[in-house]
Amino acid sequence: PAPAAGVVLEPLHSFSNAERVAAASGWAVVKGFWVFELADAPPSASFVAVRHWWNATSSGGWVDLTPRLSEAAGEEPRSR
Repeated sequence: PAPAAGVVLEPLHSFSNAERVAAASGWAVVKGFWVFELADAPPSASFVAVRHWWNATSSGGWVDLTPRLSEAAGEEPRSR
């Protein structure tokens, strides 16, 4: 998005990325978790939560500009 143009973003650094985007755009920082389900794990251990921050635009929409590792490496994202 244009309000964050020129902001340097790093993979695996969602906290600092969200703060940089907020400083450049005025958007709010949203703090939460990514929750992943491990398909081959037993039911009692099938979920993993990872802390992650992203931004909310002035209209309330959520935007996550942190690059994925695959994007940073120039790889195409895998789809199922």
